[in-house]
Amino acid sequence: VKPDYGAAALTTADPALDVHVFDQHSFDTKSFADMADGDAIDGVNDAGSARTGLTEAFDADGAPLEQVPFEAEFPYDYYDRAVYTNKVFTDARIKVGANAVFENCLFQGVTYIEIEPANDDENFNYVGMVESDGTPKHPDYSADVNGTTVGDTKPFGNNVRFHGCRFEGPVVSGAPDGSQPAQFTHVRNKATFTGDTDFDFEAEPDKDLQTLYKRSSLLLPHMSVEMGSFVDGNASDQKLELTGAVVAGLIDMRGKITINGTLITTYEPISGEAPVKGDTAPQFNTTLGYFSQGQGDLEAKVPDTGLGKIRITYDPTIALPDGIDGPIELAPLTRTYHEGGK
Repeated sequence: VKPDYGAAALTTADPALDVHVFDQHSFDTKSFADMADGDAIDGVNDAGSARTGLTEAFDADGAPLEQVPFEAEFPYDYYDRAVYTNKVFTDARIKVGANAVFENCLFQGVTYIEIEPANDDENFNYVGMVESDGTPKHPDYSADVNGTTVGDTKPFGNNVRFHGCRFEGPVVSGAPDGSQPAQFTHVRNKATFTGDTDFDFEAEPDKDLQTLYKRSSLLLPHMSVEMGSFVDGNASDQKLELTGAVVAGLIDMRGKITINGTLITTYEPISGEAPVKGDTAPQFNTTLGYFSQGQGDLEAKVPDTGLGKIRITYDPTIALPDGIDGPIELAPLTRTYHEGGK
């Protein structure tokens, strides 16, 4: 069944069978924000190490820029990133504006990616975008952030990349105080996973925390997520294995990826409504493998080496993470309870 854009693949006569619709505000991540009380990462550290797979793009000062999406044939922005290499972080908060790359790092406990809550300006995604030579892509754009007009929203976003990292707890997003950001902003708030990414919740000694972590490897309802390789879908060093409810605003999965659980995306693009510019809603999609440009994937080109393998297996034994606003009704059955007395 190939439905039209925005139409369901299957429609049933019974409305009770309709699937509940989630959006970014359906997920309360404040409990995880409270747990992330350890290392603070602000993005100012630059170890000067060689970054993996940089393009031949440089800013005005000659510093190398990294394309977004990483390794995409047709990137839409470039970042000058701080670099963290071979470091250990515990219950870390990646602060708003960090925009860093982490290479071969270990993350213990909760990794909480902070999102600027006042991100509802229609130009928030686009202000500060640059070409490969560092020149502004939209020089006439500006955005309002908390009542201040800014000419670059990169300091108010969190576009981060993890390369060859190990996680012993979940990766979660939300506003610094645990509240919900106003809008989904896929360019400025993006988490990219490249290389051999390892999630090992068994390393957590607390069994209750182990159970909690397994409910959701990635709880990123406010972010766009990229994982795998644009270049080689069959690369042995580009693989991820995730458990529980994998939650993202939008997600692009390429290469070798296994999910033992559930995949939930929260963002439904509507043409003409921010952050969608004009009639471009079909370009905002969840990509499993590779689409052609005619099907809306304007970033990728199918690699000659193959597409890789993506396997999603539902696991009914893993509970969904706490804090989900779901369609639950409680109806009292008054005749089933009675209090007696004299």
